[in-house]
Amino acid sequence: MLERRCLGWRRVSCYPRMGEDAVEFISRVHRIEPFSYDRGERAILICAGTGLMLSIMDQCPSLRWCLDVDLLDRAALERLPAWATCVGNVTDLVVIAGWYCSTNPVPLASAARSIRRGAMLCYVQCRGPGGDPFAELRTAQTLDELLRQLAEKFDAGTRIPTP
Repeated sequence: MLERRCLGWRRVSCYPRMGEDAVEFISRVHRIEPFSYDRGERAILICAGTGLMLSIMDQCPSLRWCLDVDLLDRAALERLPAWATCVGNVTDLVVIAGWYCSTNPVPLASAARSIRRGAMLCYVQCRGPGGDPFAELRTAQTLDELLRQLAEKFDAGTRIPTP
């Protein structure tokens, strides 16, 4: 009961709808809506920047959903780590990408820390003031390296990531 009050859940919205995917349900509960490409894979891209997000989605057919964190309001950014944890548990892979110059990278880094390490790829460059919150989270130093990691992670024609 206390959990429902803390997250602002209403009794009606706590149940999945008929035919609703787990990612759709989690996103509805947390009020963070990723865009679905309606692909058969179960991988999601969480990105900072729409241009980078669309480019990666075009290059990687294994990614089904995408979310641009730059479009989220302050309240949604606070819910982002809990949403990412839940989504990371029901998807095969979470890919995080971004290039920060002036916006705050900390909310995305907090979300990245909440995802299981074996289920995440991360390429984020921080060139703004302050430290690098992605230093220990980064799996790729360049975008090309991230795209190679994605290609290696998925076998052609299968939806299950390779070990």
